[in-house]
Amino acid sequence: MGDKGGADKLGASAVSAANSWDTGVSTPAFVSTDATTAYGARKADGSLPATAFLTTGSTTVGSTMN
Repeated sequence: MGDKGGADKLGASAVSAANSWDTGVSTPAFVSTDATTAYGARKADGSLPATAFLTTGSTTVGSTMN
């Protein structure tokens, strides 16, 4: 378990398909890892506040928090 400096191996019954890491898409860095930007009051409609916390800014990988 964990990172041993090499690629993890799948068990005989595990299938890895149709995942972003199967397509060769590079993983972008996070825009922000500052958790304080995620703390805030909800908007008037009850939705979460906009934040860049743990978002990538990528349209291919991850999600936005707008």
